[in-house]
Amino acid sequence: MMSDALRQGGAAREAASISMSYSFSPIEYILCDLSAIMGNFCEELLGAFYPRIISKRANVLITELVSNVLQNTTDPSSRMDLHIDINPERLLIRIKNVATPEQYEVVKSHVDLINQTEDLRELMRKTIRERRERRAKGGLGLIRVAAENKFNISVDYREGYLVVDSVLNVGGLL
Repeated sequence: MMSDALRQGGAAREAASISMSYSFSPIEYILCDLSAIMGNFCEELLGAFYPRIISKRANVLITELVSNVLQNTTDPSSRMDLHIDINPERLLIRIKNVATPEQYEVVKSHVDLINQTEDLRELMRKTIRERRERRAKGGLGLIRVAAENKFNISVDYREGYLVVDSVLNVGGLL
């Protein structure tokens, strides 16, 4: 049963810590819209404990990250790991999947550009214009997540796995 403090957004709500980890394998058997399923599920669950602005941002990011893995996998027999950890200070969303060193370099270059850009909204506008002119697809998701949803994104390559960490400062949104 939900306490009055939790229902009204009081102190109990602000003290919630939640950690969830999911592993999906093999990726080739994912035939549903897993990105939307996981994004919506996490939005509902986190929204029960934190303000909706936080859970909606988590949904956008999870949807983007899971979609990226499913669209760019090089090994359909491999697995994808999704980890979500939230406390009153920060929300961490980590996704991990098998990738080639070349894929890592492409993602790292993109994330470096995002992290080095002062005006992310201008980078988003410029990217939209460039993509439209070349009729290219992709390249906007992580920029949009950083610009509109205020996530700090980092990337690493560990033992053949691409690991993307996204952190949102929750403290200012409570």
